[in-house]
Amino acid sequence: MDNIAHDLIFNAGSDDFVARALSLYHFQVNRGGIFGRWVQQNKLPGEPSTLTACSFLPISFFKTHEVTVQPAKTPEIIFTSSGTTGLQTSKHLVYNPVWYEQCF
Repeated sequence: MDNIAHDLIFNAGSDDFVARALSLYHFQVNRGGIFGRWVQQNKLPGEPSTLTACSFLPISFFKTHEVTVQPAKTPEIIFTSSGTTGLQTSKHLVYNPVWYEQCF
């Protein structure tokens, strides 16, 4: 992922959380992944001015789509849900385990 995303996520300092969250939202909408297509196809706000105006992907997309802003890369780790017998499991793709660990 670009350094801009890393800075938005990890170098928050005392900056305004809402401004950073909206910047990250705009970043994800404009990367051309499934989230950007979802926003465009459903005519949702691509540049909301408040967090309450932000769109969210349906949770089922984690079962049916690769939810990523890096479609050309291969994830280093894939977490899957335990699921129910016979049903498709959801997937959480991790491209950078170091970033992932920094999040928690």
